[in-house]
Amino acid sequence: MTTSQETDFDLEVSSSHETLAAVHRADDNLLRKLGYKSEFKREFSLLETISFALGILSVSCGIVAGYSFPLQAGGHIAMVWGWFIPCIFITCVAASMAELSSSMPYVHMV
Repeated sequence: MTTSQETDFDLEVSSSHETLAAVHRADDNLLRKLGYKSEFKREFSLLETISFALGILSVSCGIVAGYSFPLQAGGHIAMVWGWFIPCIFITCVAASMAELSSSMPYVHMV
């Protein structure tokens, strides 16, 4: 049971690059009317996406590589807090990436 709104949404999601280009042109025209120039890059390259992923992974790889020091210096308590504290920072990076990616079109990236 689909409504007309769901069907319209499916059509919008499956739209072609021409429609996306038309939206970009309309955005550029609106910005020009407001006195601004469009300078925002609206997509991530493959290299940028891989760099983000490796940036997140590097913290956990660094912790695993240093298992011997927390075991000798602080024991299991140091190891537990050594995971929880970086997890807070990793969550901040993930939230920042989610905010960046939510502002970009995703139609042609699927």
